[in-house]
Amino acid sequence: MLRPLVLVALLSLPMSAQAEMIEGKVASVADQGRVEITLPAGVSANPDDPVTLLADIPGLGLTAISTLWRVERIEGQRLIAVPEAPPTGTPQPGYVARIDSSVAQAGQAGARGEQSDAAAAQSGAEGMATHMPDIPLRQIDPSPAAENLYLAAQNLMSEGDFAQAAPLLRDAARRYHGHAMTELGALYAFGMGVPQLHEAALAWQELAAKYGEPDAYLRLGLMHLTGQGGATDIPMGREMLHKAAAYGSAQGMYLLALLYEDGTGVPASEHEMVSWLRESADYGYGPAQSVIGQIYLDGDAGVSADRARARDYLTRAAENGQVAAMETLAGLLEASDPAQAQSWRDAAHAAPANHENEALCVRDWECYDAVHPGAPLQPPAQPQAPAAAAIAGPALRTDEVQECDRLAANPFDADRPDPALGVDYAELDATRALAACEAAIARWPDSRRFHANLASVLHKLDRPAEAFDSAMVAAEMGSAQGMAFVATMYKSGVGVQPDPARALYWFERSADAGNVAAMMFAASMTINPDSPQYDPVRAAGFYRAASEAGYADGTANLGVLFNNGQGVRHDPAQAAALLLDALERGSQKAYQELLVDYSGLSPDTRKSVQRLLQTRGLYSGGIDGAFGPATVRALRAVQRE
Repeated sequence: MLRPLVLVALLSLPMSAQAEMIEGKVASVADQGRVEITLPAGVSANPDDPVTLLADIPGLGLTAISTLWRVERIEGQRLIAVPEAPPTGTPQPGYVARIDSSVAQAGQAGARGEQSDAAAAQSGAEGMATHMPDIPLRQIDPSPAAENLYLAAQNLMSEGDFAQAAPLLRDAARRYHGHAMTELGALYAFGMGVPQLHEAALAWQELAAKYGEPDAYLRLGLMHLTGQGGATDIPMGREMLHKAAAYGSAQGMYLLALLYEDGTGVPASEHEMVSWLRESADYGYGPAQSVIGQIYLDGDAGVSADRARARDYLTRAAENGQVAAMETLAGLLEASDPAQAQSWRDAAHAAPANHENEALCVRDWECYDAVHPGAPLQPPAQPQAPAAAAIAGPALRTDEVQECDRLAANPFDADRPDPALGVDYAELDATRALAACEAAIARWPDSRRFHANLASVLHKLDRPAEAFDSAMVAAEMGSAQGMAFVATMYKSGVGVQPDPARALYWFERSADAGNVAAMMFAASMTINPDSPQYDPVRAAGFYRAASEAGYADGTANLGVLFNNGQGVRHDPAQAAALLLDALERGSQKAYQELLVDYSGLSPDTRKSVQRLLQTRGLYSGGIDGAFGPATVRALRAVQRE
């Protein structure tokens, strides 16, 4: 019986109280259609639960066998299912198995491996909880619209048409299709049908990981282990592979075995290596089946020789297309069954190259820098010298001011090449700017600011869906302005389905990238007590960031929070200082609070304002909190300074 996959000290996942659909993998097929299915850690089923088996057919995607199977018995993370009738199709190892179950899922999945010390054993999952995102259970059955978009994209990718597939994947991803998110990230990582943008690749994989996509964790692990698009980060790569394995990624388990074999980021351990190889092999991963079969054949890595188990694993590996296993199996069968041995030799000779069976490859075009996890890691590539860059081809980006910048640059966009540039939306000449920005993108497609500018232009021309697409391209390229635009459209529901949570997500990403407008929008969404996103502490943080970025209205709003004691302690003196500072810098919010509707300020804050005015020699009246003519004259003097 397999041990649970989840090491409590490494991973703690929130589980739903009741699961409607469970997804596993067919590990082996026996006579009369009986199948052995492996389940992810912490997931179980009931006897007699119905099971649907699906094949991933190129050009068609996941296609179900019409015959239903039923769970016959359960053995830990394995179950045996039998067909209700003679099957209309022949199942194979690796097929997806979907079990309709009402069994309650465990909140904790048990323990795997060893704790480093007593403190780790006591803290358990709690120790890693701070490192984990709040991951919902993976959506097994996405909406029909999202699934149709995803399947259409898969068909196009199987035909090599990545440029047409990318927008379909993006549309499916917007509909919370986790598979589409991770596939889109892979396209960006390798520049297949989209620009090769490692920031966008990482962002899509991280988002997909939040939806519990095993392939997203696998790809994140590969990216960090190999330094794909950035510096190598072995600890992060190892952590991502543990999460991939916990979600049932057989390739992630295999890569963990390699780490333990070589002691890369973990203590070298033959025991752990063999354990992860078994897990991976029993989940149907061909390379692991081949290696563990050889280990049992040789009696290696602390494992006693077992010819029967070796033959079983090698047969499974050979059936999964592993050439080395075919050749070894032929040698095993030479004496007992020469005809079968020759058959396997012929199969090995005729077998096509299969990059999907290489540890660092997900598909033939998706191989993450051929750096073995156990090999010495190479430093990041040095930038090309100017002469070499010129030989490589024309520049795809420019930092020089272009007509698109003059006509459509946003005043808050930090990417604009000249701080003096900036056109208010109301004054945007969209017709002239459209031609200029489309021409700029055609010549410099990797200059993200042009995509952000084009989004504003298309929105002004009442083409919101196209505006959203252009903004999303800019956002994926790392444009803070593009992120803010995407957030605004999610907030307003123009050009895309309204989604406040997504809006706040993109506003926060934009704010983290330094966009002041996004800071203010994010603050406005989290300061409203009627909003589901209400969080006054976060709002105060956003206003503080805007203030520190030099935005006067951010300073004024932070002053109001100190007056109210909202998200910060009640501090009348601090409130007064911030409001006066903002007023002096031309803040309309401060003008409203101090000179129009000052009754909203507490008496103590108003008294603190008068004291500060008195200190500056602008006010000589009483400190009574009453804003009479003398106080107003002093405030207007501050406004003029």
